[in-house]
Amino acid sequence: MITEDGFVALRVAATLAHSLPGVRVRLRHEGEILVDVAADGTPRVPGARLAVTPCGFRHAVVRAWEQAQAGGQLAFLDLPAHTDPAIDLGLPPCGHTFPGGIHRVATGGRDVYAFATTSTLAAAQDEIERHAAEIAPPLGVRGIGLRRDEGTDICLVYAEVDHERRVLAEPGVVALLEELVARVTVRALLDELATSTSR
Repeated sequence: MITEDGFVALRVAATLAHSLPGVRVRLRHEGEILVDVAADGTPRVPGARLAVTPCGFRHAVVRAWEQAQAGGQLAFLDLPAHTDPAIDLGLPPCGHTFPGGIHRVATGGRDVYAFATTSTLAAAQDEIERHAAEIAPPLGVRGIGLRRDEGTDICLVYAEVDHERRVLAEPGVVALLEELVARVTVRALLDELATSTSR
């Protein structure tokens, strides 16, 4: 049966792979690649049990998440009980991962910096607005956005920078998102504690 933490990791991976171009996911256990997630036309990893697209992976994770919420217990590709697969996240050659789970990918003449969170849309939006009221966005940032994946119940917080301004803008953008990661994480924890206490 997949653990609660395992489901969180799968939902985050599915959201990132589906939302950010070129992101690749591999699920493995004890050296065996169980699932290789990559866009159509991408060379596949020899020996992987299953090869799927980001859309197909997201669909499978959403379906499993819905079953788990309804009380179902799901095993994952014959893994032993209470064993979650290891999840490897790969970015395209132009991409980079920063501390805090902040990822950079290039698309359409701009660079997108993003992180995923289990925070609610309202709570994440509130923290973004509070931060924006305190500190102006770094020079070169086209905008800060927030999008919730209804199926995975994961929010993606992102900032966009014109590609030619990346070198100058990147330190400020990463610092901004690191601050938002901290704020959103603390807010999600406090909200969860408040909900548990009220029960």
